Amino acid sequence: MTPQRRASLLAGQTHIAQKVYQFIPAEQTTSASVLDIVSEMKRSMGSGMDIHILRGCLAALTKSGLIREVVPGAFRQEAVKGKKEVTTIKSTEKPSAPAAIAASHQELGEPIGIMGDIASRLRVTAGGLLKIADEIDAAAIGIAEHGDAQEQQLEKFRQFKALFKELG
Repeated sequence: MTPQRRASLLAGQTHIAQKVYQFIPAEQTTSASVLDIVSEMKRSMGSGMDIHILRGCLAALTKSGLIREVVPGAFRQEAVKGKKEVTTIKSTEKPSAPAAIAASHQELGEPIGIMGDIASRLRVTAGGLLKIADEIDAAAIGIAEHGDAQEQQLEKFRQFKALFKELG
């Protein structure tokens, strides 16, 4: 995730979720449970947060891809990486798709992290597909309404045509 992507995703969150995000560790070697986050918030701000609200914020942050649930109940911020330089492959052979995917994930380290990254990308893609499906539904409804309006205008035209034939 690039810093710009993180900033735009974070800007789309509620103010409370943005506060919660500040208390989730960014280091890739640590994670925080819900109780750790609540106690850290209470220690630094002087007031706690309702556990149900915190869980809702964590769910929204996870769904947006800003944080990851490393193990059930333990959360960590997604790593922020700068843009990588594009290198060209001079070989005439192209690696197979699974090999290319495995090579891109080797730098991530542990298999659970790889699976988590794939799952989060799949969730983002699924969310995008659901939005596209909603737009298609809205367009279909608009087309159907437009067709009904066209049909009504055609019927009026036929009535006028018949009326003019009777008068003429």
